[in-house]
Amino acid sequence: MEVKKWVSLLFISFLSLPITGCWDYNKINERAPIIGIAADPVKGDDNKISFTFQVQRFTPSGGGKGGGGGGGTEAQLPTNYVNFHVVSTDLHTALASAQTLSIKKFYLGDFNLLLINRHLKAPQVAKVVLEFIRDTSSDRLAYLFCADKSALDILSLTGTHESPSDAIHDQLDAKAMQKAYFTRTKVWEFWRDIHRIGIEPKVGIIKVKGSTFDVAGMEAFSSYQPKYKLNRWDSVFFHLLNDHLHEMAFQIPDRGKNFEVHHIHTTSHIKVLHQKGKTILYDHIIVNGVLSNDEIDNQTNLSNRELSRYEQVMGKYLKNQSEKVLKKLQQQKLDIFGFGQYEVIQHPERLEDIQKNWPDTFSSALPLIKMDVHIHHTGTLM
Repeated sequence: MEVKKWVSLLFISFLSLPITGCWDYNKINERAPIIGIAADPVKGDDNKISFTFQVQRFTPSGGGKGGGGGGGTEAQLPTNYVNFHVVSTDLHTALASAQTLSIKKFYLGDFNLLLINRHLKAPQVAKVVLEFIRDTSSDRLAYLFCADKSALDILSLTGTHESPSDAIHDQLDAKAMQKAYFTRTKVWEFWRDIHRIGIEPKVGIIKVKGSTFDVAGMEAFSSYQPKYKLNRWDSVFFHLLNDHLHEMAFQIPDRGKNFEVHHIHTTSHIKVLHQKGKTILYDHIIVNGVLSNDEIDNQTNLSNRELSRYEQVMGKYLKNQSEKVLKKLQQQKLDIFGFGQYEVIQHPERLEDIQKNWPDTFSSALPLIKMDVHIHHTGTLM
């Protein structure tokens, strides 16, 4: 009986050995979190990508430059971060090469930002994104953005108190930030939209602005290919059409003058209609706002009749601007709105046809925007 007891204890002890997990333990001061990655094209060689890995540094270090194997360089800056620059064919080969420049083990668990140059080719974008998605240690909730010119330049900015990756991430997460001028896309959301039927992916654009950055505009993709750039005002009307605006303000032109509406909140509902053999892109938009200044600077009370006229003028202005943006994207055959997704939900039996022909159908469809504007007036200060 005693022998069986000891055998059982030994067997249980043997089974419990893998539970500890101690053999893959890394000391925290021997690890280096990669917080941002930039990917730029290499001039004259579409098979290679120029990678920049931004690593958080917790101890002060002097300036200077150091060389390393694998064609990589470490650019040490008088900041709380350091950039490792490597030219390689793919993300993980570049990461392994960069690791030769650091005595600390890189990891992607605290990753904030994946920044791709908008001039990369589709195979290059796919290679970066798919490797990132496949890596089980990476944070797929990181933001994916396009650099208007050089992604390396953005990760080398010195006009912020923290690393560029952290500064951009904190700004994107800030509740107070006006987000109508761009779009926020996580890495997994971009990959998801690549595989969904009836929608194309979109990401925000980051530009260098002096010694800091500016987040404004959007890049519309055709699968993995950056295809068409929307400026900051195009982005506003994209959100008006497709999503919602929150705490927005507009100056509305009217008969040579202007009136201003602020605290604007909107909602939109898109769908696809079919009438007499024609496909119609229908969007019902509801706008609520407060009149902040009329055409005579609120010097006298505004009548209900005139306020109603303001609503009509504002509705016409917003509708015209929205149609311009929609038509631009129709010309490019880029349905980043998701009209095609609505069509799939309503007509699943047409899935194969939509998957094959929707870009052409979207391009030739007729836009129909219904705009309901409600302006509230608090009166004059006289």
